[in-house]
Amino acid sequence: MVVQLSRVAAELLAFATRYPSLNGAAQWGVASSGGADSTALVWAAKELGREVVILHMNYQQRGAESDGDEQFLRNLAARLGFRCEVRRVEPPDRAEDTLRQL
Repeated sequence: MVVQLSRVAAELLAFATRYPSLNGAAQWGVASSGGADSTALVWAAKELGREVVILHMNYQQRGAESDGDEQFLRNLAARLGFRCEVRRVEPPDRAEDTLRQL
């Protein structure tokens, strides 16, 4: 049986085979913003049968939109049977004013 890979999965496989430590890893960590590119990478890894941990940093700079990206990735991970690790970073208060005082 011949399996036809998506273009993204084929490119990811080609990349991984150039790096034995990546290709031989039991699990891949995929940093994801929740945007189209990193989401495609998660799906491609799934297509290749890889175990993935989705890694996300929520900088909380866009309020509900940032929280929506986080929730999207948590839901995606659950749907695909992956773990999702999220770190929330508190936004600095008045960062520009603080820097001017230094």
